[in-house]
Amino acid sequence: EGFEVGGVHLHHINRNWKPPQTPETEAAGDAIQLHRVHGFRVHHSRLDRTSSGNKFCFIANECSQGVFEHNILAGPMQTPVGGASIYLGGTPLTHSTVVRYNTFLGPTPTAIWSHAPDLQVVGNLFVGMPRALWTNHQATVLNNVFSGVGESISGGGDAVVRNNIFHLVEQGHVALGGMGELIQDHNLFSRDPGLPGALVGDPRFVDPDA
Repeated sequence: EGFEVGGVHLHHINRNWKPPQTPETEAAGDAIQLHRVHGFRVHHSRLDRTSSGNKFCFIANECSQGVFEHNILAGPMQTPVGGASIYLGGTPLTHSTVVRYNTFLGPTPTAIWSHAPDLQVVGNLFVGMPRALWTNHQATVLNNVFSGVGESISGGGDAVVRNNIFHLVEQGHVALGGMGELIQDHNLFSRDPGLPGALVGDPRFVDPDA
């Protein structure tokens, strides 16, 4: 109970992994893995998995009351084996998790893969990846920026989505796809998403490439 990591730079994780891909049975490794921890905080750190595929930058299984904030995450590499920057799951499920004020950078198959029943995703930046958030339970998504993301939020779970910017850079990019019960308002889309009450316009970033 009570676990904290702050101010660290973890990189070159999962050194048994060899390109183009290696089975997870031979190369399994995460930057940080928590199991049955109540009350964790991971903050102001850089978790870099861009040198290998498989697995996750951060994984929490059967955890509760967690805060993940002010971090920079990149990777793992995109391979058919999958992986994500953050994974939340276990039996019983990880719950009461807050992911806020982080920067998620590609390449990564998915930024957040969540089975958590009450996830809060607040004030994050997601840039250049196929999928930002996959959830099959409940998520509250507030004040985030999704830029150059193939599918911003999906997974069939229920979501409350408010005050976000969806910068749909390429044709085929989808902001909200395959959701269960969806409550969305006051979101800005750079292209009409075909949703009632959507705000559509150029977010006018000063330097989107950076």
